[in-house]
Amino acid sequence: MFYMSVTRWPLSSSEQVGKVSVELLKKPPPDYLKRIGTYVVPTAEGVKAYMLHDVKDGREGEAYKYLVDTFATYRVVEGYSVVIEPLLVVEEALSMLGLKL
Repeated sequence: MFYMSVTRWPLSSSEQVGKVSVELLKKPPPDYLKRIGTYVVPTAEGVKAYMLHDVKDGREGEAYKYLVDTFATYRVVEGYSVVIEPLLVVEEALSMLGLKL
């Protein structure tokens, strides 16, 4: 399973986001969670970043809590927001309907 996190902040908060990010990146994520990438997009409102997190089966709850706790570190950044969404591959989504490919 994957979690997609989408974060946003105003351009004026970029330095603060960078400082928090550098500190967080010094600590590796737990073994059940792999960060696939961070993709940053400038927008008219500021900055938007997409992060994909690959989660080991059976560890989804722990991974979600870890992500929430990690992103809470950014609460000191004015205008920062995050949305964390679970992503299912087609096979997973179909199996929830009792269907198989």
